[in-house]
Amino acid sequence: MNLSYASAATLKLTERNLYATCPVPMRLAERAVLHALAGRRPMRLRDIHAAVERALERAVPVEAVSWCLRAGSRKETPTVVRPARGYYQLRPQT
Repeated sequence: MNLSYASAATLKLTERNLYATCPVPMRLAERAVLHALAGRRPMRLRDIHAAVERALERAVPVEAVSWCLRAGSRKETPTVVRPARGYYQLRPQT
């Protein structure tokens, strides 16, 4: 399936949709993501997702973890940075 021609509206996962479908409260997921990234080394999404599931001891949609990472990297003062494609880490404190 070639996703490059799919409309943005069909692929966009909005915050409201995610809140409605996620079995874990988003604030809890956000805290678990930040806890997983606390090691200060860059991590891949699948490793962060696995760490979040271990920390919460329940299944968490990968979209919820992905949304938390995107939201954290798009803030006015980002808490999460992408040092390389596919990798995330906490923003270094200055």
